[in-house]
Amino acid sequence: MTSEQNLTDEGEVQGVEKPRLTITDELPRTLHYGHQLDMRDRDPINMNDHVKVFFQDVFAEPDGSHSINGVWRASFSTFVATKYWCYRIITAICGVPTAIMCGIYFACLSFDYIWCIMPCLKAYMIELQCLGKLFSLCVRTFFDPFFESVGKIFGGIRVSQVRDENKPFSA
Repeated sequence: MTSEQNLTDEGEVQGVEKPRLTITDELPRTLHYGHQLDMRDRDPINMNDHVKVFFQDVFAEPDGSHSINGVWRASFSTFVATKYWCYRIITAICGVPTAIMCGIYFACLSFDYIWCIMPCLKAYMIELQCLGKLFSLCVRTFFDPFFESVGKIFGGIRVSQVRDENKPFSA
């Protein structure tokens, strides 16, 4: 601490500007279990890029077919405000119940996968391993000798080309 800086009664350093908090910094940024909640970038992996709809994506007036400028501006403002507030109202009404339903659904899905599906798959893999060994034994016992014999029969075939002097060579 420099000589110009003094401590106040609250233990703050005088002469050092205290960082100001903004509303976005005051919002909770972390949840339990180490999951992070980013209040600024709410779609960090861009999974809903296809839902972004702007006024220009819906309405477009080609050259020669322009409405009155005031109508165009009012339409733009109305579209943006309506979309913004409708989305906010719908999410205020349905957001939490939908989150609860999705939380229950994915919890059940995780439970099913972890406690039902994976143990069944593991049991089937153990059973199939036994059947696989039995199948391999049958193949080696019955099919390998047959295919070895066929291979030896046809393995001795030699093809040679003999040119007949009376016939001209054709390609």
